[in-house]
Amino acid sequence: MSKRMLYDACVGDNKAVLAALEKGADVNTRDDDGSTLSIVAARTGNTELGLAVLAYAPDLEIFGPQGRNALLWALKEGNLPLSEALLQAGANPHVVGGNGLTPLHMAIASRNREVIAAVLDRGVAINAVDGGDDTPLTLAAACGLYDIVFLLADRGADINTRGNRGYTALLQFLTEMERERQKRSRAV
Repeated sequence: MSKRMLYDACVGDNKAVLAALEKGADVNTRDDDGSTLSIVAARTGNTELGLAVLAYAPDLEIFGPQGRNALLWALKEGNLPLSEALLQAGANPHVVGGNGLTPLHMAIASRNREVIAAVLDRGVAINAVDGGDDTPLTLAAACGLYDIVFLLADRGADINTRGNRGYTALLQFLTEMERERQKRSRAV
């Protein structure tokens, strides 16, 4: 019953998942890649299921694929309602996942300003370095997320930290701006 429940979660059959939970299925059952219901809901962007599963008190510290728990997946997907619900349910805003990725790194990956601001409001380590030697600021600069670079700098990120390319966030930011300018000039 539990493995079927995870399949149902993957295909979005929320009704079948909730029926299985009502019959006593283990909310923390894991599939072959280590995903729980909470992780599947977060990874697939199924907010409705993710919120419903919280009523069954899942273990929010279980890590699944790529060393990510439900919170890290929800943040990466830019799912603000589910991310906030997970945090309110006790998910750790200071967790470190696979490759040293923090909630703020994952929020940056979502490119969603609201999600990033919500994570920052939780008092996370703004200058945390991931396994690739990037801080959230150097990652945002490398991705050309200019408004996020300004948000992070305004919130106290160290603008002199060097990322994995050896550049400070400012130099990376200017490099990305120049690349974008060159792309636009070639397109004209």
